[in-house]
Amino acid sequence: MINHSHKVLRLSVISFILFATLSVDAQIYFQYEQANTLKVRKYQAGDIIKFRLKQFGEEWITDDIMQIVQEDNTLVFYDQIIQLDEITHFQYDRPWANSVGTSLMTFGTSWLVFGGAIEGLRSIDAIETDYKFGTDTAIIGVSTILTGYLTKKLWSKAIKKMNKKNRVRIVDVRF
Repeated sequence: MINHSHKVLRLSVISFILFATLSVDAQIYFQYEQANTLKVRKYQAGDIIKFRLKQFGEEWITDDIMQIVQEDNTLVFYDQIIQLDEITHFQYDRPWANSVGTSLMTFGTSWLVFGGAIEGLRSIDAIETDYKFGTDTAIIGVSTILTGYLTKKLWSKAIKKMNKKNRVRIVDVRF
């Protein structure tokens, strides 16, 4: 009969082996690098990337990485295998632009809704206030919404052309 400590030891060893084999693929990364900066963008199997290839010209391809093969310097997708040197452009999201743009649009909409609600309540004598919904309120609300929209539209996506400054590569950090 096996005592309790042996069962715990066996379970621990089995768990370690299971987790060690699962994390092997997660230690190979596809990454975008930019010259003169320490910040890199890492992607692993299961992540979605957006890129353009030489043979497809201006057409963007958005696909889910199924496997990263360092030996061949390739990315495997569901329907194709891509050599890294075929990638001409790479696109990634800038989360700060999305969140700032959304916040500005939310603020502008709230400004207009609350201003309109107060004006509506004032017009039916439900509240007593000197506030009047005027051009100034409309300008603040609409310009804030427009600024948020433009922030998202202009800065939320970064498009980088592969050259001496920008490159993609595969990094293996396994020991």
